[in-house]
Amino acid sequence: MLVAVSDRSADGQAIDLMGAREIQEILGVSRQRVQQIVARPDFPRPVAELAIKVWRGDHVRAWVREHRPDIRIDP
Repeated sequence: MLVAVSDRSADGQAIDLMGAREIQEILGVSRQRVQQIVARPDFPRPVAELAIKVWRGDHVRAWVREHRPDIRIDP
C-alpha cells in the first residue's frame, strides 16, 4: 500500500510533522512510555504510518497542553 503524505495543509501552510523521538523529547519520557502514550484513545491519530508513524506537531502540542500542563512547549 502506497501512502502519500503532504507537508502542506489544504490552505498551503506548512505542516509540522513529528515522530516518536520528538514526542519523547517533548515529554521527557522513555521510548516505551511514548508507545504507551500514543496508544491512548485520547492521543491524536498519526497522519501516516510508513516505516514509522508521524503525527502533526500542532496536534501533539495541543494534547500536551491539555494532558501535561506541567510541560512548557512552544506554540
